Amino acid sequence: MQIQLTISLLASDRGRMLERCLESIRPLLLGLPSELIIVYTGKSEEVLQTAKKYTDKVIPFQWCDDFSAARNVGLREARGEWFLYLDDDEWFEDVEEILQFFLTNEYRRYNFSYYIQRNYKKADSNFEYTDVFVGRMAKRMPNSQFLYRIHEQLQPYRKPVKYLRSYVHHYGYCTVKDKVVNIRGSRNIPLLEADLVKNPLRGATYAQLVQEYSAMCAYDKAEECCRKGREAYKETVKTDICQHLVTAFLPVTIRAQGDNRRAFLTGEEVLQKEKPCELVTATICQTLVAACVELKEYEKGINYISLYHKTLTRLRKDEDLAATQQAGNLNLSSVENVSLGTYAGGLVCALHADCLEDVRRILSWLPWEKEGKESEVCVGALENWKETSPMYEEQILECFWKLDVQHSYVTFQKALYAEKHGEEQQAAELFQKCIRIKHPLLLPQILEMAIRNDYDISGILRNIDLRTWEEYADKLWENIEINDEAAANRLLTFSEELGLHGRLLRHKGVERAIQQDMYGDNSWLDKLNEYIESGLSYYGTLYNKELFTEENEGLLPQKCRFLLRLSELAEMLKDNRYSEGISRLSLAVQAYPQGATLAGRILHQMQKDMNRPAVAQGEEFQTLSLQMKAAVQGLLVQKQFQEALPIVQKLLEILPEDLELLKMKQTILRNC
Repeated sequence: MQIQLTISLLASDRGRMLERCLESIRPLLLGLPSELIIVYTGKSEEVLQTAKKYTDKVIPFQWCDDFSAARNVGLREARGEWFLYLDDDEWFEDVEEILQFFLTNEYRRYNFSYYIQRNYKKADSNFEYTDVFVGRMAKRMPNSQFLYRIHEQLQPYRKPVKYLRSYVHHYGYCTVKDKVVNIRGSRNIPLLEADLVKNPLRGATYAQLVQEYSAMCAYDKAEECCRKGREAYKETVKTDICQHLVTAFLPVTIRAQGDNRRAFLTGEEVLQKEKPCELVTATICQTLVAACVELKEYEKGINYISLYHKTLTRLRKDEDLAATQQAGNLNLSSVENVSLGTYAGGLVCALHADCLEDVRRILSWLPWEKEGKESEVCVGALENWKETSPMYEEQILECFWKLDVQHSYVTFQKALYAEKHGEEQQAAELFQKCIRIKHPLLLPQILEMAIRNDYDISGILRNIDLRTWEEYADKLWENIEINDEAAANRLLTFSEELGLHGRLLRHKGVERAIQQDMYGDNSWLDKLNEYIESGLSYYGTLYNKELFTEENEGLLPQKCRFLLRLSELAEMLKDNRYSEGISRLSLAVQAYPQGATLAGRILHQMQKDMNRPAVAQGEEFQTLSLQMKAAVQGLLVQKQFQEALPIVQKLLEILPEDLELLKMKQTILRNC
């Protein structure tokens, strides 16, 4: 029987990956008259035995920095009508479509076939990826061969071409603090430059260098390769889709260097004089829209976002067209991955140009019909747009109000608009449709609206765990102006109706008050007692009383133990036992270093009450000071400069001679 398909696999010493790859192609080996050839470049006997479990055609190959040489070894041994090649760090999700392509004899109508390579950006994420069509399967010809040492290509390329939706997972481009990218760049760039010495007019090599330099953020060199690549293509009559890449990425690499004006002029010139294909046009439009925002060319930004949307819509409707125009990192997926940011840029332009009709038009283009992660990213982009345009709040809400879209985010914007215009019943009805929204950027706003209007939020709270609620409670208090006592009291009153959630909300409010010294008219010690009482009231409801004993309290959260030490401190201060109090404050910071800011404030108040220099407090004070300085050092290591600043400022008030603290303050201010 004639072999329909040869599968050729390039393998090294990645045993687990190899086995996963081999298992994914086993259905093809079982379901088709097919053969497997493994070109093995490694040295592990264990991996070699794994390979030999799947085929007796394992060919050792001494690696020589030439991918085509390795591929050609497998190609020369192939006997199949068609030839499919892949690497051991790739594996198919499903091969049923490829099976049917051969079983139905459809393959006889084509000479070449693409499938999708799904390139993941992070090893720990299944969501961040780019899909690229790769031509890895072709009818075997007498003159078939692989060309180029790196980014090898199977030649000859002959139409007609079939695009399959099967895809392989590929983690080869994942970065761990940019280590993988740098390793690939240091390996690939010398090989590509060596190819240019032999063939200085090969534009595709420049295109590959553009990608390598861009991955390493060497955008000046990437721009240089774009320009040289474009010149090389002028010297040859041979058409090559890599020409698309060096054209599309030219303004991209210029803008990445911070030169928006030059990127803008370059992109405009290419669009006007060269009339590039759709994929290039869409990519350049993305750069132009972003540049228009920075350059305040708002009218032009509206024109380019319109051209972008028109072009992207066509590409989405005809993915085969997009596939014929792609080259390397230039593909439909790369354009779509940043589409929301591009639309957001268009919204900025339309808003600043006072074109509300264009704002509504652009809003209608967003992927409202999609749910899940893409919808969440859309909400994030819009919230960022709103946050950077506070002076246009009324116009933005009006645009959403007139938008004919069924989506929970839009519904909530309409609820805000109705509330703002006194449409109480309509606002309440729209609000009820939003109580299931769980987006972290929206929930605090939804809760704030409920508090303003005394809406029932029990249904919302049922779906929020206490850890998440603590984050939202912080945000609710952060959004209240420091001197807005009416709003603070309204929130405290609201908290009384919420049970355990309310106790935590009240504690966060008292905590904010004691830190900012704006809540109530009591003395600082009364405020401290209120803070302690509100916190222990929350934790006392949450945990069994047996844990609040000396032998068991180590099982309690750090914050709770901090409050217990502060409670003991407060008792000591009632009896003017300030020296003992300093020791207790030291234990509190030791239990909960994050409380160092508040501890510094307490220490400052203690000094004022004692009316004598804090340095005179002896060894206990020195111990506490060292602990607080250590807490600041920890915050600096974590780059939490805003959190560290108030601690240092309080410490300097009582330790003005401490040069280490003075240096810390300067470091913090330089980074705030």
